[in-house]
Amino acid sequence: MTKGKISVDIVSGDVAAASFTNSGDVSADIKLDLYNHSKKNSILHGESTNGLLKFDADEINDSQYLIGIFNGKENKLRIIKNSKLFSGRVKSSKNLINDAKLIKTLKRKEIEGSYAERRNALGEEFGTKKAKKAINEASRNKINSESLEDSQIDIIDGIKQTTKNMPNREEMNKLVEIENRVIPPFNINAKNVEDIYSIEEIIPIEILSSFPINSFIDGNYNDEKIIEKINLLPYVNKEDNKSSIIFKLFKNILNETNLITDNLKFKLQLLSFTSMLIGLYFNRRVNRRDKLIESFKNIPPSRCINYMLQLFSKNNSNNNGNNKRSINFDREIRMFSIGPKEEDKILCHIIVFLLTLFDYRLDLTILASDLSLKPSKLLALVRTLGCQVLVGNKNDGSDSIGSKIAVLKVPFKAPEIVRRFRR
Repeated sequence: MTKGKISVDIVSGDVAAASFTNSGDVSADIKLDLYNHSKKNSILHGESTNGLLKFDADEINDSQYLIGIFNGKENKLRIIKNSKLFSGRVKSSKNLINDAKLIKTLKRKEIEGSYAERRNALGEEFGTKKAKKAINEASRNKINSESLEDSQIDIIDGIKQTTKNMPNREEMNKLVEIENRVIPPFNINAKNVEDIYSIEEIIPIEILSSFPINSFIDGNYNDEKIIEKINLLPYVNKEDNKSSIIFKLFKNILNETNLITDNLKFKLQLLSFTSMLIGLYFNRRVNRRDKLIESFKNIPPSRCINYMLQLFSKNNSNNNGNNKRSINFDREIRMFSIGPKEEDKILCHIIVFLLTLFDYRLDLTILASDLSLKPSKLLALVRTLGCQVLVGNKNDGSDSIGSKIAVLKVPFKAPEIVRRFRR
């Protein structure tokens, strides 16, 4: 602090001073111009060299202050008589910065670097707390590729070691095919039509042999007797309908003989299994074994029910229903679930079994009616099985003339759904 007396002189002259309330120090390269008006107050105006900032200040009329210049060496204070005081604010010429951001803009340095670096710098400067946190986390998790150059061989060896047991493209396609398969296993190289969908590969002999068939064979096969025999099957859908597919099938299978051949025995047992499966299809929403059993007119053997539920219900088979060898016939399934995939799987197997029983020519019109299926869905299923669809003729019987007939023949063309996965 200066000691002694201070000499004060009042001098003439013009000087102006301005204060900008939302800014710190004003850069020395800012040039301010004074604009006087005869009737209005004077104003100060200036712009930054880059044109982004505007400095505008209005004259303070009622100010009781004067501008003084102090000379410390001479201990003198010069008071300028004609001084003017101004007050104003700094504004953005592009109207994109508020006061708080304007202060940061005044202090900000020119940023150099890549687009990502400049983008992150902008986020750190003006971003929300959430955006800043994301930028910091990304920066911490960033991998420096230069530091990994010496470890490239170890990384590649580690990847090879980890992936050596992973399936290749062909193996992966087979896994996807099995996972999405609703049709039975098939032999694309089959020479005989009966070898395309081999029943022995679908139903074990011990399951088929569990169905009793002696009551079907009595040598009396008129229409009334056939209806009586239909009522001996596990599930009866239309017991008095002589136009049903089951009635037509019995007429084809049975003949007036008391001799039980292996082929007749096989067909009657397969028919019994098919009837049981049709019962599952019509009761696919019950979800409980005891309720399913109540729907059967004649309860099938317990092992057959176990096999069927493990083969066709969701989450009860660990083999996607295509490997009969790993199914435990004695494991009782109390609860089961049938989804859309399992529903199609049941229908595909019913169609394959009926094709076998009808010598690979199946009337789809009668079957659609018996299963309460839309003809379009049934056509899609038989084509998925690799069948051709023809128009029935007199060789298919008078009831089937003009109907759509599914025909399975060799050489066998792989079903479209399977071939798509093999590409």
